[in-house]
Amino acid sequence: MKILVIPDIHLKPWIVRLSVSIMNELIETEQTQPETERQETGAVFLGDVADDFGKQEDLALYTETYDEVISFLKMFPASWFCIGNHDISYVWEKDEAGYLQDFAPYACDRLQVVGHTPMAKVQFEEKYNLLSADVFSTQPDGKPVGEISDLRFVVVDTIEKTFRYADELVSCISPGQISSFYPQD
Repeated sequence: MKILVIPDIHLKPWIVRLSVSIMNELIETEQTQPETERQETGAVFLGDVADDFGKQEDLALYTETYDEVISFLKMFPASWFCIGNHDISYVWEKDEAGYLQDFAPYACDRLQVVGHTPMAKVQFEEKYNLLSADVFSTQPDGKPVGEISDLRFVVVDTIEKTFRYADELVSCISPGQISSFYPQD
């Protein structure tokens, strides 16, 4: 199965809309493969749909973002949604969950994909078989944590246990395209 990894959204509905375009193209490309080589295509949201700096009073933005996620999951039923620490805090009616100091990822033979930890760029830790993909999180001023050029979606191949950047697989997105969604200097 090929899985589009959708990192922490934090009230950025454009991430979901762009993910729809990527999914449509991935599915279309898969249909051109010989039938015996086709893989199902799905997506996984790493959670953290809620919360962004200075947006806590923008109910319309919360509604728009969650509506986009729900619509996506209906369009692409072979997808999963992970509950992030920012999402679960609303269920618990407590502030966003914090950092668990003594936690360490475990090594296993499966490719593990992680969000909720803002990264400057997508990183793969071979020792733990761990892919960290939360590259769309922002600083309080709305600027990305890392460089604009490192804001990239990844697609995981669960059969091969590998990943590639979405912009290497589809034409509807290019590495520089995402910069238009962030404040410029």
